[in-house]
Amino acid sequence: MRDPANAWLSAGLEVFLGWACAGCGRPGPRLCAACRINLGDEAYPVFRAGCPGPIFATTRFTGSSRQLVTAFKERDAWHLAGALGGRLGVAAESSLAALSPRRLETLTAVMLVPVPSSVRSVRARGHDATALLGSGAAAHLAREGMSAHSVRVLRQRKGVVDQSGLSAVARRTNACGGFVLTRLGERELRRRTCGGGVAVLLVDDIVTTGSTLAGAAQALLQRGIGVDGFAVVAETP
Repeated sequence: MRDPANAWLSAGLEVFLGWACAGCGRPGPRLCAACRINLGDEAYPVFRAGCPGPIFATTRFTGSSRQLVTAFKERDAWHLAGALGGRLGVAAESSLAALSPRRLETLTAVMLVPVPSSVRSVRARGHDATALLGSGAAAHLAREGMSAHSVRVLRQRKGVVDQSGLSAVARRTNACGGFVLTRLGERELRRRTCGGGVAVLLVDDIVTTGSTLAGAAQALLQRGIGVDGFAVVAETP
């Protein structure tokens, strides 16, 4: 249990340093207790016409949760990687739990495949935000006793733009055929999934229409690699 004296000292230091919560802007911890709670402790399924299966999320992309995800992606709030990655891990757990009993009996490991950010976004941010979340989710699953790994095996084709601001029709057009499985990525996935005891989950930060996840799943399925489930941190209303 955390020492109350240390907690007060830490909070005072954070105020002195001018820190504020990335979710609500309240002076103090860079992620306050209230905003952490808003990220959700449990995952729930959401359904999108563009995605071939249920997508598990822990929160809605509104309010403080929206501010946290946006701060992480756009304002270099890398300290949120652990909290957001942990929530993605919770969603991944629920996605696995939704598999058939027969499939669950055969599982020995989990492969998380992050949907890659656009080349332009990675260049502008200096990192692939979804890949960082995938690593955080794999760490969460490992703490729960699972053999889990996050592997970057997909890349976006040229001409694919950021989905933000696009209509539902434009998103489907933009994402359809927008991803490709790299040669090294295919080799890695086939090596790890040989024998059928490994579940493959596609993970992302946000789901809107589901077209991005569908496009990523298409890239895997075209190479004969099945997708067992989908998990995200947040879903748009």
